[in-house]
Amino acid sequence: MPRRFVTLDVFTDEPFGGNQLALIPDARGLDQAAMQAITREFNYSESIFLLPSEDDANDLRARIFTPGQELGFAGHPNIGLGVWASHQTELFGRKLGDLLRVEEQAGLVPLALDRTGVRPVATLTAPGVFQTGAEFEPARAAACAHLGAEHICTDRHAPVMASKGMRFLVSELASRDALIAARPNADAFDPLDRDGVHEALFYVRNGDDVEMRMFACSHGIPEDAATGSAAGVLVSLLASLEPGDDFDLELNISQGAQMGRPSHIRAMAQKRTGEVVETRVAGSAVIVAQGELLV
Repeated sequence: MPRRFVTLDVFTDEPFGGNQLALIPDARGLDQAAMQAITREFNYSESIFLLPSEDDANDLRARIFTPGQELGFAGHPNIGLGVWASHQTELFGRKLGDLLRVEEQAGLVPLALDRTGVRPVATLTAPGVFQTGAEFEPARAAACAHLGAEHICTDRHAPVMASKGMRFLVSELASRDALIAARPNADAFDPLDRDGVHEALFYVRNGDDVEMRMFACSHGIPEDAATGSAAGVLVSLLASLEPGDDFDLELNISQGAQMGRPSHIRAMAQKRTGEVVETRVAGSAVIVAQGELLV
């Protein structure tokens, strides 16, 4: 039966920038294998499939896939969903307001919708508890980007595993030149898979402005043009490292320039009594195409 789809460019206000997303507004009747096959057909970094909520207190349920596997949570599919929903009045028979409660495998994801500007803006609150894990030798992290250990900056932190809804190996680079020179190295990911390294985030920071790149070779994504979940992890990590028990941090993050798909992400974290208690990620999106799947 024909099934409607929409594609969006996410974390941009211009067509053909940002991160591409396929959205299936009604995925009822599709099993996991069919969702995975549709995701591979679009061949974007992620696709999102919408279903009725399991709990009447929530608005809908969403499943998110990369070409390689299903994810429990991801950033740019939620922002794309929020912007698309800003143009809808109801979904699955429920009226849609300015706050959506979205059930996902990683937990409940609140999505705040702002329709007041030229383009709608969606803000997600990331699920889960912010955590840091193992630290990695600079050489092992740098190898994921075809760089040498001398390009890793450890003044703020060593390469470290950090998570907030999703988990990333986070490394600060010593210069923007190193960030530009970075390129994904699938061979370096193979031995790190055993340590749980599937996504590697590299960044440079100048005050509240950050430029980052994200490689996820194990998920079939050599490089991502805009990674909202990674932005949430990064702002949470940097907020946690600030001295004092209470701190608010907001970052303006750019990504995707090296791919020809410039992206702009706003990420916010609140630290209270020494713990990161809330992480939010915001952005806009452009609806690019819509049509029907005929299979």
